[in-house]
Amino acid sequence: RANAYLFAGKYSLAIADCNKAIKLKPDYSEAYHNRGAAYNGMGKYDKAISDFNKAIELNPKSAMSFYGRAAAYFYKAEYNESWADVYKTQGLGFDVDPKFLEDLKKHSKLKN
Repeated sequence: RANAYLFAGKYSLAIADCNKAIKLKPDYSEAYHNRGAAYNGMGKYDKAISDFNKAIELNPKSAMSFYGRAAAYFYKAEYNESWADVYKTQGLGFDVDPKFLEDLKKHSKLKN
């Protein structure tokens, strides 16, 4: 259900469902990932990064969690960290959105 709330932009409801899932199964990496995605949607990037970190700790092969964390770092203008996670995402065989890569390249150049 949290996924449905995420896709509908109902982030608070998604977070509430993820909290319940985590309480029932603290090692459920997808619940941390989904809660991180909801926090990203709300602009709460530090909380998102924390949840993506936990999801990655529980499932180090979660390309989607690296990608979500890359997005959070991007929104915080922490481009080196974002690039590192993009490379990890790609190394796990996941295709990164070309528009995201274009935006990351552009903003990285502006910062330097």
